[in-house]
Amino acid sequence: MGKNTDRKRIGLFFTGNDSWIGGLYYIINIIKGFNLLNNDTKPEIVLFYNENTPKDLLSSIDYPFLEKVNYQKEYNLLQRGFSSFMRRFANRNLQFEWLFKKHNVSAVYPFFNFEPSLSKVNVRVIYWIYDFQHIFLPEYFTEDESQNRNKQFALLAENANEIVVSSEDAASHFKKLYPESKSELHVLHFASMIPDFEPINFVSLKEKFLLSERPFFLISNQFWQHKNHRVVFEAIKLLQATSEGFQFDFIFTGKEQDDRNPNYVPDLKKYIAEERLSNIKMLGFIGRDEQLSLMSYAQAVIQPSKFEGWGTVVEDAKMLGVPVILSDLQVHKEQLGEDGLYFERDSAESLVGAIKLLLSSNQNCLDISKEQILSGFRRELQHIFLES
Repeated sequence: MGKNTDRKRIGLFFTGNDSWIGGLYYIINIIKGFNLLNNDTKPEIVLFYNENTPKDLLSSIDYPFLEKVNYQKEYNLLQRGFSSFMRRFANRNLQFEWLFKKHNVSAVYPFFNFEPSLSKVNVRVIYWIYDFQHIFLPEYFTEDESQNRNKQFALLAENANEIVVSSEDAASHFKKLYPESKSELHVLHFASMIPDFEPINFVSLKEKFLLSERPFFLISNQFWQHKNHRVVFEAIKLLQATSEGFQFDFIFTGKEQDDRNPNYVPDLKKYIAEERLSNIKMLGFIGRDEQLSLMSYAQAVIQPSKFEGWGTVVEDAKMLGVPVILSDLQVHKEQLGEDGLYFERDSAESLVGAIKLLLSSNQNCLDISKEQILSGFRRELQHIFLES
């Protein structure tokens, strides 16, 4: 692809795997957000990926001014050795310095850890603080993990020129934790870029996943402890004990693994077996189109998390017009306002009440302006990456 010197060139890091699939969807949504801009305003995007990047997601990205770069292959053995030496003894990340100069980017995003050597490169290094979960749920982190996050976030607050957070809630946390910070703080409320999504035929999904004909609620989170699946199973127990003939299924999607707590998923399955819970389908990690299709057919999405930076699942449901039952987090209220149905995050009884209220109200869709969501996302992207 030829370089157009009239366009800004933005470097985006597209690295990771299905252990944190939300981070990859985040970058895809940003690229789709840039695609909302007028053609003469769209930046060139240099997408830096590595060997771990899922190839299907990489090949799915459609953008008119896109250059894909496997940055692990940009250096020879001698360069890597010299860069490693300089990073260890001179605190210089020469690989990134070379990379950004070679590809002539004006800004790079997202960085998580402070890189002091990049101040020597004529490029805007924009950092992302995804959330402050370790502050509010320290029991889910080891002491080393919490200390490392505290150290890295403090370095960013003290040294980074620009930091992005995903909500006003996170911005307020940052300001309380680092009141002396001089960093320019941006709030980027990312949106799910699926305005014209066409779901897979339900018959095909039913056959593939062996689903019943019953209406269902969807819980679509990776199985991490803070996602709070347990409260949903406790609510199912109450519903089955008190609601004769309760004819709904609960479908769970997401990778069934929590590296911080390997017993989390086995303990959930043990609870299901001991309490003889029924009407439950756990599908594991499924394709994005399959996930969104199931969501579009759901009676409602249940989002029970104990902490979120900015929930992708909630944004998906908003764009699909699917009702959402959410835990009473401030960030959830920021996302859905009066359009959400909230329950006390640690109370199965409260969740049961919210489910029954939704069913009695016959609410089957959300009436939210997609254009308003997309235009807000477009404005924030333009301000942060093209105007700042």
